[in-house]
Amino acid sequence: MMRLGGRLRPLGPGEVGVTSAIANKQRLKRGQKIVVKGTRGRVTLSIAGIYHDPSHVFADGALVSPATMDRIDPDAETRAVLVRGGTARDLERAVAGVPGAKVMDRSAYVRHASRAMTNGLSVIYGFIGMSLVLALFGMATTVSMSVSERTREFGLLGAVGATAAQIRSIVRWEAATVVLLGTFLGLATAVGTVALMYAASGSSFLRPHAPWWLPVLVTAGAALVTLATSALPARRAAGVPVLEAAKAE
Repeated sequence: MMRLGGRLRPLGPGEVGVTSAIANKQRLKRGQKIVVKGTRGRVTLSIAGIYHDPSHVFADGALVSPATMDRIDPDAETRAVLVRGGTARDLERAVAGVPGAKVMDRSAYVRHASRAMTNGLSVIYGFIGMSLVLALFGMATTVSMSVSERTREFGLLGAVGATAAQIRSIVRWEAATVVLLGTFLGLATAVGTVALMYAASGSSFLRPHAPWWLPVLVTAGAALVTLATSALPARRAAGVPVLEAAKAE
């Protein structure tokens, strides 16, 4: 059985239940009349109640009775039917003669719906992973070239008394500045884009509510990138001979 948040009584013919996100965006109220354009023309519906789908994958839109759906589009495919009461075994016997019908509780349906979404998201995550790997190589190349072009500078620092640890620290802090700046700009751009999409669509899938561990994970990843990209260039900078630096132009 699926439990929806809010107050939504059983829907009769000509009635519709809308989500709280749509109601807030469109400023809809209970008892208000709305007009829906269907395959048979315009159909006037009365808002019977406002609800909230806690899973965000089951009924994130609007609900109507089968009789109302026949008035809007008699050829529409039935994808899900809300049922209250009865056991799973009783429901399975009731739909035994319906081809393709399957009885699922809330957790089973959420897993089924989320699996369909994660298949597409896995491709997006793959491209994001590839872009991060390319960015890592680009960062390492940038730091390495910076050290190579500043051979004279690092050698002279050693000549005036700078220790190898201090020179390595200079390179690491420069790499950390670039990595952290890119991380913060990327986070700000991502959160801002999601917030704009949520404001434009009102979809709960796009709600800009990141988990608490995400900034921690991103910060830890940025620290690892800094260490990985600056380790070898920092060692090269600290090992520049003073004579070689004096000859460099």
